[in-house]
Amino acid sequence: MLDMSASRFDPENLAFSLAIRLYRATEEEDIEKLRAIPRRGKELPQLVAQIGLVSSLAFYMSKIERADIYTQLYRYLVEDKEPSQDLRQVIVEDCKKEGGGYTVLLALMGAFISKTALDNIINIDVCKNVEKIFDLARCLKDIRESGNEIILEKYSIRFLTVLKRLLEALFGREKQER
Repeated sequence: MLDMSASRFDPENLAFSLAIRLYRATEEEDIEKLRAIPRRGKELPQLVAQIGLVSSLAFYMSKIERADIYTQLYRYLVEDKEPSQDLRQVIVEDCKKEGGGYTVLLALMGAFISKTALDNIINIDVCKNVEKIFDLARCLKDIRESGNEIILEKYSIRFLTVLKRLLEALFGREKQER
């Protein structure tokens, strides 16, 4: 379970929690079907460093074909529930596409942003729950307008650096035993 209550914010620990939840949701799947996850995990920190957090996430939002997959995965990441077979199937479906993995990384970032709002790192109420793409868009707009983007970028780089390594370890190994 991801502790979404207010507490001392630790982006590295949050990366571990979310990566483990994602792994649990997909652990019965063939790792070859999930190759897009570590690929997108590797790209996102570089993109954030180049064009900023809000612009990077807006780009990832533009790549999503099915918003319902984002919502389903976001809810799983932030709520205390077991992964469903349907969730496993939609993650694999998203990863198999040519532009696969964007939805998975965006849902991870949505959970990250919600946690920062709940812990008052950013004091923006709309960011406390970004389960829909529209909610995330409103949140990103408010982050930009409030001047909190630089603060959030600092934490996101720490989060994404650890997340990138974890996604590579969990989803990027050749023919790894799962």
